[in-house]
Amino acid sequence: MTITGGSKVRGSDRGEDRKEYTSKGRTNSSSSAVKNQTKRRDGSGSNTHIAIPNTHTSTPNTPASQPKPPKDHPAAKRQRMLSPDPHPNMSALLPGRQLWKWSGNPTQRRGLKGKARKLFYKAIVRGGETVHVGDCAVFLSPGRPQLPYVGRVESLWESWSSSMVVRIKWFYHPEETRLGKRHHDGKHALYQSSHEDENDVQTISHRCQVVNRAEYEHLIRRRKSGGGAQDLFYLAGTYEPTTGQLVSAEGVAIVP
Repeated sequence: MTITGGSKVRGSDRGEDRKEYTSKGRTNSSSSAVKNQTKRRDGSGSNTHIAIPNTHTSTPNTPASQPKPPKDHPAAKRQRMLSPDPHPNMSALLPGRQLWKWSGNPTQRRGLKGKARKLFYKAIVRGGETVHVGDCAVFLSPGRPQLPYVGRVESLWESWSSSMVVRIKWFYHPEETRLGKRHHDGKHALYQSSHEDENDVQTISHRCQVVNRAEYEHLIRRRKSGGGAQDLFYLAGTYEPTTGQLVSAEGVAIVP
């Protein structure tokens, strides 16, 4: 979910952006393809999913050259995959996959303090599927079939370098919260967070629905044997990753 959380990675209300770049399907098996996958980080702390080796050499018996021990942080930063380019060209990494394209006419906006202009769009299209600003979507989540990245599309734009960028506000699965999953949480429960970040548009897998619990139960009953339920979620409440605070959909604080 920097998802966008501050556009996981993604200064936002979470303190620091968290970013995720995903690659799914017939991806390039080279190391560059692995690096350019979805990234979603939380607001503080050190990496827990990826260990970055110390590249500095040390001289024996020289205290000043010894590597310093890592600092402890109250909340760990979850960095899914490293990416040297914040908006890599995902088109080159997904050769066998149909790509998203812009839909409609853009609105041009110039960035603050003379920054390069951006072209903002209201929707993207891929074949017969359309995703609009405000829609919820599942993002490419390699290795996470049971806990896919789910976020709400906040904005869509093309940068000065022609990169297609999406800003996402991320949902969290109960298992991703500090309290973990509780027996009250259903299979497709999600918590809305303040965590936003930016990702390449091509990291969007497909559109999904996030509705209230009553509507979720109604839609499930209408679907035979739960078919298509993998694209249907319900909002169980809100979650603040920087503090670990959970609030139910009814506005009641959830405590351990």
